[in-house]
Amino acid sequence: MKKIYLSLILGVLLLVSVGFVFSAKPTIIENGVEKGWEKTTCTTIQSGKLYASDGSVITTGFDEGSYNY
Repeated sequence: MKKIYLSLILGVLLLVSVGFVFSAKPTIIENGVEKGWEKTTCTTIQSGKLYASDGSVITTGFDEGSYNY
């Protein structure tokens, strides 16, 4: 019975660890050099198009609450 539980636990751990292996950032290889994929259309703070809940534009640096963006 202990062997069955041990094999089930090891099987679950193996399946979980495989998920971490495949979660790496994909890369493109050009001329033998690995490059990360280009950024997509995600909005960033640096673009100046990201708004707070009150409608103001979020900028980098510290805000009134001392939160560093």
